[in-house]
Amino acid sequence: MPVLGNHDVDPRKSHNPDCAYFARFLRPGFPFASEGMCQQFFSEGFTILSLRNDAQMVLINTVVDHHDEQTAKRGDFNARRVGSLERFLAKNLKAPLRLAMMHHHPVLHTGPYLESSDVIPNGDALIAALKKFGCNIILHGHKHHPRLTLVNGAVIFAAGSFSANMGQFGSAVGNMFHLLTLDAPNSTTMEVRGTIASWTFQLMKGWTRASRKFSGFPHRTGFGSKQSPEQLATAVTSLAKGNSGTYEFPENAVLALAPELQFLTPEQYEQFAGILLRQGWKLPGYDEGSFVVGRVFPGTQDAVK
Repeated sequence: MPVLGNHDVDPRKSHNPDCAYFARFLRPGFPFASEGMCQQFFSEGFTILSLRNDAQMVLINTVVDHHDEQTAKRGDFNARRVGSLERFLAKNLKAPLRLAMMHHHPVLHTGPYLESSDVIPNGDALIAALKKFGCNIILHGHKHHPRLTLVNGAVIFAAGSFSANMGQFGSAVGNMFHLLTLDAPNSTTMEVRGTIASWTFQLMKGWTRASRKFSGFPHRTGFGSKQSPEQLATAVTSLAKGNSGTYEFPENAVLALAPELQFLTPEQYEQFAGILLRQGWKLPGYDEGSFVVGRVFPGTQDAVK
């Protein structure tokens, strides 16, 4: 289910007056098997793809208005298109699980080596329109820099790049791929929660588990926790206090008491970890995807192993 990005069109019109010519005529059935879906995607800037009976993906073309070098400097999806999208979603979104995908980032996404001027100008209106019709998970790319944020209850996941030439950015984050596992949505609010497992490519090693330290993103993270970082820290420290002679607790014991840990976003985890550390405990293997809890020795930041 592809969406187009800035490198998939030719705003300089070097080869054809139609900027999207090569994407339109790459092959029959691209990017969708349905001719009607292809026409709608290239003209209106959106379409809906049914993934299965209970899941639909709203696909947004954020380069639909890339007509010259000036307009190609950032993604766009103007107010008229947002209005058309809303009317379309009202009639066609039926599945309980509803997601959206686009190339450009709809919220500000700063990072090392990169400018911040290419955010979709009215991304907040686009997010509001999608969320209004139950699309509470929005996937995008563009920056090559993974990030998971919550915006007014919507999950915004910026995926890393799978096979880009990263250049100097490669020193901060490598090529990555992600596996999303979603719970069934709440039938009333359409809210969804889930977990994300990520891997990164390292020369001479191949694909390895991602980590915050070396990839800028943890191997295991999630969204939709039903408990706050403070509540989870209280649960974990109660385990420690109830077993004062124990210096390390295995993952199964920790998750049995605090299963919602798996659904904390990276930002929420930082809050949780800070509370835990102030009470003398930490998760030393979190970067590698482990929820083992260990005691921190006095005067150090190192947990028992």
